[in-house]
Amino acid sequence: EGLFWGFFSDKGAVGEVSISEIFAEAEFPFISNTPLFKEINLNLSGRLTDHEYYGDNTTYSAKLGWRPSEPLLIRATTGTAFRAPNNRELFLLGATGFTNVSDPCYVPEAAIDQFTGEYIPGGDTREPQVLDNCRATGVDPILANNNGFNTFSTEVQTGGSLGLDPEESESFSYGFSYEQDFTNKFDLAMSMTYYSVKVESTVIEPTTGFIISDCYFDESGNASSVFCSRIQRDLSDPTDPRIQLMDLGFINRDLERARGIDYNLRYTDVLNIGVPIDLDINLVANRLIERSTKFTNPDGSVDEEDYAGEYGLPEWRGAAQVRLGWDKWALNWQTYY
Repeated sequence: EGLFWGFFSDKGAVGEVSISEIFAEAEFPFISNTPLFKEINLNLSGRLTDHEYYGDNTTYSAKLGWRPSEPLLIRATTGTAFRAPNNRELFLLGATGFTNVSDPCYVPEAAIDQFTGEYIPGGDTREPQVLDNCRATGVDPILANNNGFNTFSTEVQTGGSLGLDPEESESFSYGFSYEQDFTNKFDLAMSMTYYSVKVESTVIEPTTGFIISDCYFDESGNASSVFCSRIQRDLSDPTDPRIQLMDLGFINRDLERARGIDYNLRYTDVLNIGVPIDLDINLVANRLIERSTKFTNPDGSVDEEDYAGEYGLPEWRGAAQVRLGWDKWALNWQTYY
């Protein structure tokens, strides 16, 4: 069908970062009327990137579409991607400020006797791993006591880093789509796609909440999170080991992975109930199989977490839409799960 190629070069004003790229793409359609091979389409593309800070990197993409019959399309894709840290992540000027941080290592209000100020073990609802992680970072979670007021104004620092690695990803997907052709009384289309995306050295800018959660709520109980080292405390007074500084600077995450399945269905028809009513139904759903992260700590230990099914990352999510139309009128109903 054809071969496409091009060249791109740019130089940023901030930091004077030079980036050059060469890319090429080719598409090969094969059309046949033989059984099970109605149509096959292959798309190949590649890119060479030359970055001033990170050298050369090659990426590719391959897409295959196979139509064994007219209504059925089976498809698959695979490819890689590359992203060097941007100017903000590299050159952001270091700065400090203050924000409120809730410290789980201090005794909660419910575990303090309101008359004597003594610790009440039965009123402490913190998970055992939280207490263990606090101890592993040098804090006694029973002695640290601020009368239940455990949110403090804490100094934080941000800034870019020239030590960041570029992000690299691998992904693949496969699935099918089907559009019925056995009747013209209604239209029905459905599809399903499995996807897997793996990103190495993801550049992230952690928040105070993320750092606290990853360090002190880790199930290992031995403060193995790499983010624990980003919390600096004054441990001179065991009753008040206040956080003095938190480092929110950019960092590379070793590995981030997402896997799941997308489902789509659409049905359209005309209902004759005295007057013609246009009916349009759309259903979209996603099943999240994996949403995990991985860090390697300075001591070589590995910290892995899978967040699929937890708050904000449900195992299932979906949306449904039904639309009825007549003349100039329309009724629309939507629901989300």
